[in-house]
Amino acid sequence: MPDWILSLSTVREDWSSLIQTLEGHSSWVNDVVFSVKGDLVASASNDHTIRLWDVVTGSTQASLEGHTDLVKAVAYSPNGHLLASASNDCTIRLWDPNTGGSCGMLPGHTSPINSIAFSPDGVHLASVSNDRSARIWNTATMSLRHVLEGHKNWVSDVSYSRDGCLLATASGDGTVRLWDAESGNLNSRLRGGMGWLNSVSLSHDNLLAAGSSNGLLYLWDISKGALCATLDGHSSSINKVTFSLDGRLLASASNDRTVRLWQTSQPRAVATLEGHIAAVSAVAFSPNENLVASASVDGTVRLWDTVKTSSFRSLERHMASINAVAVSPDGRLTASISNDNTVRLWDILTGAPRAVINRGPGHKSPGSAWSSNVAFSSNGQALVGTWDDPTICLWAASREGIEKCSYHGYYAGNVFPVDHITFSPDNRLIASLSSDGIVRIWDVASGWTRTTFQGHQEAVSDLSFSPCSQYVASASKDGSICLWEAMTGVLIDTLIGHLASVNAVAFSSDGQHIVSGSIDTTVRIWNVATTQVQIILRGHTKSVDKTGLFDLNGW
Repeated sequence: MPDWILSLSTVREDWSSLIQTLEGHSSWVNDVVFSVKGDLVASASNDHTIRLWDVVTGSTQASLEGHTDLVKAVAYSPNGHLLASASNDCTIRLWDPNTGGSCGMLPGHTSPINSIAFSPDGVHLASVSNDRSARIWNTATMSLRHVLEGHKNWVSDVSYSRDGCLLATASGDGTVRLWDAESGNLNSRLRGGMGWLNSVSLSHDNLLAAGSSNGLLYLWDISKGALCATLDGHSSSINKVTFSLDGRLLASASNDRTVRLWQTSQPRAVATLEGHIAAVSAVAFSPNENLVASASVDGTVRLWDTVKTSSFRSLERHMASINAVAVSPDGRLTASISNDNTVRLWDILTGAPRAVINRGPGHKSPGSAWSSNVAFSSNGQALVGTWDDPTICLWAASREGIEKCSYHGYYAGNVFPVDHITFSPDNRLIASLSSDGIVRIWDVASGWTRTTFQGHQEAVSDLSFSPCSQYVASASKDGSICLWEAMTGVLIDTLIGHLASVNAVAFSSDGQHIVSGSIDTTVRIWNVATTQVQIILRGHTKSVDKTGLFDLNGW
C-alpha cells in the first residue's frame, strides 16, 4: 500500500453519531418524519415548503409548494400513499409523495395548526391548533368527523395510540387529554408540572410521554393513570418527543440545541446528540430504528446513528475546510476533498471511515477552496480529485476497504487549475474544465489527453457527457451551449437562445435532450438531433444554478 494512504482501523469512543446534515430550506425547519420504507425524510419549514430528502445520498427529491404561510407539521400515512402537511395558513394539505402532486386541502381550523397525525389504519387524520381544538378528518371523503374541545389554551401536539383507539393531545394549559378516537369523547386528563406541554407521544405498551416548556419530560402509565417518571436533562423547553416503534427508546428535541435519547424500561438518558447550532424543533425515528432525524431552527435536518448508543460513529473531521463531496453510484460511500490535502472515504450507512488518501508525492502546498473537486466513476471503482494545481489525481476505490484504494497516477497537461471534472458514463474518459476556459478529454487507461474543446467566447461554466459517452455538452458565460464529439473534439453545433450566462447543463437519460439553466432565470430543453429548443420553462425569479432531467416513470 502506498505510504500516502493511511489506515483507519478503529472507531474512537468519542465520535458523535451525526451521519448527514441536509441543507436546502431557506428558513427554520419545524418538523421532520421518515417515510414508511425509511428511504426518504420529509421536512416542513418556515419557507412555506415541504422537502423530501433521500436518506442515503442526502439529496432533495422534491419540494412541495402550495401553503401560503409557514409549514408547521408533516406526516406520512401508514401505507405511504399520502403525505399531509399543516400550516399557519390554517389549512391541511394532502400530497402524493411519489409525484409531488396535490391531493386536496382540509380547511376548518380558525388559527394556525401545530401538529397532525394519521390513525394507524390511515383512514383518519387528527389535527390540533391554536384555536384550542383538535379535529379528526376522514381522508377518503375529505370530511370533518369530530371537533374535540375542552383545552383552555392552544393545543400543541397530537398522537394516536398504536391500536388507534385513543387520541392524546397536549396543550399550553399544561394538560394532556385522552380521547376516544371513535366517539370523540374525553376519557381522562393528565397534568404535568408548572409549564405548558409542547409535545405528546403514545407507545404500544401504554406509556405516554409529554415534553414541557420547563425542560422536563413526563412519563405516564395510561392504563393506571399514574406518573411513572419525571426525566430531567434538558436545560430548556422540550419541543418534541417521540417513541421508537418498539417503545424501548424515547427521543426528545429541545431549545437547548440537543436531541436526547432515553431508555424507557428503567427511565434514564442514554445519549445526547449535539450538533445543531439553534433550537431543535422536531425529532423522528426511522422505521428500522437505526436512524434519528432532527429538524432545527438553524434550517437543517440532521441524521443520526442510533445503533450503538455507547459508541456512536461519525465522519472524522478534516483538518481544514471541505471543498467538495461526492457519493458513489451505489450510495454506500462518500468522498470528501479538503484544503488539508487529503481525500477521505466514508461508509454512508454507518459513518465508519474507510480511507484517508494523502495528496501524494510532490504536492504539499495547501489546497484551494475554489479549485478542489472530487468525483466517482459510474461503476464506483475509480475516484478522481483535483486541488489547486493543473493536475488530476486518480485512485481506485471500493467499500470493501482501503486495501482496494490505491493510487493510479496524475494527469498533467492543464495550464490552469481544474475547476470541474467528470467521468464519462462508460468510465473510459474524464472531462476536465480549467480556469483558462479549455475543456480537456483524458483517456483513463493511459492518462493522455485525447482532445481539447475551444469554441466559447467566454469562460465555460459546466459540462456533461451524454449517456452513450459519445458527446459532451458545455455551457458558457457567453450564453451558449456547445455540443461536441467526445473522442475527436469536433464541434457539432452551438445552441443559442439564453439571454445571459448559462450556469448548468445536463443530458436526459435517453440522450435525446439537453436541459440548461441560466442567469436569465429560464430552464431550456433542447432536442439533440435538431439542436433546437423545444421547451422554455419560466417561473424562477433568480438565476438557475443547477439542472437535471429525470425519467418521471422511474422517479
